[in-house]
Amino acid sequence: MEAVCLQPIGESDRKGEALRTRQLARALPVDPLSTLPRAHSPSLLSLSLSFPIDTIKTRLQLDHTGQYRGIVDCGRQVARQEGGRALWKGLTPFATHLTLKYALRMGTNAVYSTALRDKDGRLTDGRRMLAGLCAGVTEALVIVTPFETTKIRLQQQRGLDKAALKYRGPVHAASTILREEGVRGLWSGAAPTMLRNGTNQVWKEGGRGGRGKMGGEREGGWPTARARA
Repeated sequence: MEAVCLQPIGESDRKGEALRTRQLARALPVDPLSTLPRAHSPSLLSLSLSFPIDTIKTRLQLDHTGQYRGIVDCGRQVARQEGGRALWKGLTPFATHLTLKYALRMGTNAVYSTALRDKDGRLTDGRRMLAGLCAGVTEALVIVTPFETTKIRLQQQRGLDKAALKYRGPVHAASTILREEGVRGLWSGAAPTMLRNGTNQVWKEGGRGGRGKMGGEREGGWPTARARA
C-alpha cells in the first residue's frame, strides 16, 4: 500500500486561492436592488436628522413678508408656534421618493445602458453619460416631481391641527392637488427638475466611467468589478 504524503498548504497557495475567489465574485454582476436596503439606510437616517433644515429652507423661500430673520430665527419660530414636529413636515413623501428614486434610477440606468451598447457589446463614455441623462430625466418625471410638490405643500402649511389644515397628510395632499389643479399641479416644476436630475446623472456617470477605467469597476449600468491580473 503506497503511502500518501500530504503537503502542507503554503502561504502562497492560500493567497492564490483567495485571489481566485475574489476574482470570481467580482466578475459576477450584482443586482443593485439587492444592495438597496443596506446602501440606503444610512441615507434615510441622515435625511431624518437633517430634514428640519429643508423645512426651514422652504419656509424662507416662501417668506414674502419678512417674518423670518434668518435660519435660526425661522427654526425657533416654527418650533415655538407650531411645535417641534412641524420641522419634520413632509418627511414621509420625501423619504419615500428617495427610496423609489434610487431604485428606479439603478433599474432604468441598466436598461438604457444595455440598449445603448454597440454591436460588440461595448459602452462608450458618451453613451454611458447618455444613459445617465435618460435615467435622471425618467426619475425626475416619474418620481421626484410629484413627491417634491407634495412635500413642499405640506411644509408650507402652518400648524399641526389637521382639522385646520388644507392637507392632512401626503396621500390627502396629492389627491387634493390632483382634484383641484389637475396633473399639471402635481407635476409643476417638472422641466427644471428633469434638467437638474438629468445633468446630475450625466456628470455622475461620466465620473464613474473614469474611475471604472482605472479600477475596472464599472460595466454599463450594473455594478461590477472585474479584477485585473
